Amino acid sequence: KIGFIPKTGNKLSKHPDRIYLTDDINIAYSFGLNIKNETGDGFSLWKINGDCIKNLYSDINLRKGGFYTLGNISKDCFELIKEID
Repeated sequence: KIGFIPKTGNKLSKHPDRIYLTDDINIAYSFGLNIKNETGDGFSLWKINGDCIKNLYSDINLRKGGFYTLGNISKDCFELIKEID
């Protein structure tokens, strides 16, 4: 309803709340499948307008194609690509 907002969840390491992103649809899909296999929950793939992200950082755990931001992403800046049940 209001966009993507960093929030606390189960984490393997301590760091500020983040929104994780990738520029590779195959990485996004594989990551979603891994989560689905662990939790049994479906997932969604979203396309985000990069102009809406003020600060983008490289994810040290996924150097090629992995990024994160600490800020919110407005609901006007993304669109649903696909939902996987």
